[in-house]
Amino acid sequence: MNKDLAEIQYLYTPGPVPIPAPVQQAMQAVPIHHRSEQFTALYKSLQSGLQGLFLTQHPVLLIPGNGSGVFQTVLASLFNAGDKVIVINNGKFGKRWALVSEYLGFDLEEVIYPWGEYPSSTDEWVMNISKHAPKGVILVHSFIPKLPRLRFVI
Repeated sequence: MNKDLAEIQYLYTPGPVPIPAPVQQAMQAVPIHHRSEQFTALYKSLQSGLQGLFLTQHPVLLIPGNGSGVFQTVLASLFNAGDKVIVINNGKFGKRWALVSEYLGFDLEEVIYPWGEYPSSTDEWVMNISKHAPKGVILVHSFIPKLPRLRFVI
């Protein structure tokens, strides 16, 4: 293995992704307390920047928490206990979506693919999705160069 590659630190959520040196340094800093004036100023600055990034004048929701907290918030906001959801489980994060969906009391249908595989428009459940009548389909989307472009119409 190349010595330079061996020395690169990786972040395994959701990666692995290499961590640039400035990010590593920032991760070692003392956290900003969420009730401080410094945090309020940072939050407002991020709001403004994200509105420009997403081309909106409306607020962009920022959740100062980890990914699990965010996706639990999203699921609880979009669906109610008893709602039919299909979760694509093709790895660790897909499994977490399924576990949280089950915890929240959704009518869960879990479609399992081996890690690194993904749904295709020719899969039987995709072609017959109207028979399942889900309120939502939950899929972890990561860029994998070999993936064809998928189109989901809602």
